[in-house]
Amino acid sequence: MTLKALFVVFLLPIPAIAQTVAPPGASSCEALFAAQPDREEPAKCLFDLSREPDERERAASRLRALQRAHSDNPWLALYTGHVDSDRSEELYRQAARGFAHRREARGEVLAHSNLQRLLFAQGRLEEAGAEAELATQVAQASGDPALIARGRIVLARHLHFASKDLEKAYLLLRQAETALFPEGDYSLQRDCLLNLGNISLELGRYREGTEVFRRLAEVAAANEDRFTEANAKFGLASAIVERAHELPQEGELREAARLTREALDAAIAAGHRGIEAKAHYLLGTLSSGEEARRHFEACLVAADAVRDRSFCLNGLARELSASDPRKAQETINQSLELARQAEDYWAMALAWRERMRVSWVAGPPDRAMKDSESALDAIEALRDLQTSSSSQAGMFSTWLEDYYWFHGRLLDGREKDGPGDLERAFLVAERMRARTLIDTLQAARAVPASDPLRQRRAAVLERISGIQRRLLDPDLPASERPSASRELERLEIEHADLHNQLNRAAPSLANLSRPDFASLAQVRQTLSPREALLSFQIAPWEDMQKDFAGG
Repeated sequence: MTLKALFVVFLLPIPAIAQTVAPPGASSCEALFAAQPDREEPAKCLFDLSREPDERERAASRLRALQRAHSDNPWLALYTGHVDSDRSEELYRQAARGFAHRREARGEVLAHSNLQRLLFAQGRLEEAGAEAELATQVAQASGDPALIARGRIVLARHLHFASKDLEKAYLLLRQAETALFPEGDYSLQRDCLLNLGNISLELGRYREGTEVFRRLAEVAAANEDRFTEANAKFGLASAIVERAHELPQEGELREAARLTREALDAAIAAGHRGIEAKAHYLLGTLSSGEEARRHFEACLVAADAVRDRSFCLNGLARELSASDPRKAQETINQSLELARQAEDYWAMALAWRERMRVSWVAGPPDRAMKDSESALDAIEALRDLQTSSSSQAGMFSTWLEDYYWFHGRLLDGREKDGPGDLERAFLVAERMRARTLIDTLQAARAVPASDPLRQRRAAVLERISGIQRRLLDPDLPASERPSASRELERLEIEHADLHNQLNRAAPSLANLSRPDFASLAQVRQTLSPREALLSFQIAPWEDMQKDFAGG
């Protein structure tokens, strides 16, 4: 059972503002407001105070009163929106208008960012996307590198959470990263690395994700941020587990379990219920029997989001499938229903892939076949949400094991007089190969050689090649290597962006997106009596949990 980055979408617990030290008392906040009523500090002071248990109600009440008395003050509107959930949207929009009128770009970006977060949580994805675009446009127009980085993070976050263009989100975060390290604001560094690590895992870049989460853990520890440190350690453990599926190394799973236990301890200490649930889930996948069941049940207790509860149920269903198939089927049906309620495409695809496996244990053959095909449909629907060929291919590659599993199960059942089906197994293999071929063709769309984009891409590739040769030169001074490495990374980001622009400029291959797959009967009719076709797959017989993996 792999994670498929299922738990690495971590919503931060507070709106889009920076973390602060302990706030001053209410009288100090009032003094700030009397001295500088149009500045951010007085409103932020009262908001910070409203997060203190002993001052929560009094500070929030005072913030609301000030906002009513000074309705034209956008900073008061913004921070009152954080504490007044019934009026948040109205107040954020009021703040955005006020900041635009004042030409305060930073405040306007914060207002649009919080609107994006709020609208997304309400399932209003198109409106949320529009706010993310506005935040990016305002930030870009400001010319402020730190604000531009913030705008890129907001848009990348939206693309990520909406499961849209992960490649574009990745590029936006890489661009933001160059402006934020090493001297940028910690809260922006945190958000950049957190989203970058998540997206790296979802695109199958496990080694890169490992390094990003390692950096995040170091930055969080240096800033004494236990909440984010719990996120980072869990992300690091997830990356190691996913990497182990591709190329297992001795001791990696023990290291992943150790990091997950550290993440669990940090989450409990920081009151981070989301990571507490996720850590129990991962520990459940890394154990078996009663221990695994206890972790999945603890996951359900800690999970406070519909999406997270769906994931916990997926793990529990897999664990129950051998000992209590009927209960496993009931559990996975609950998971699928929760994923539908959340309108979460990743969660739906994950629930379907577990239902496929449970159905082969608990259900009749016809149901197992239908559920398996529905799982592949869900995976391909998720792939089709990606608007760039690179993110389509990257995302799809992380789900190939499900095709291997279904194909292998069909052949395995045939050999054991079970519900096997050679014709259907061949179709599953062709379906997977056709999808992979389509992704390859889309990534190599024909554009005239004279096209300026092609020429720019060729020039960038030539520069990349030159820097790579420099880095391989043993005589290159050590002092020059860091700058050469940074330039190489910048050029690689530019190349990826040009690649996506070429894809958008090229003729569409949409007519290939839903091909007719070759059937075994058609192939047999095409072959002469002296011809044969070898069809095969290479996959492990067992996964990390010693479950069937396709063979």
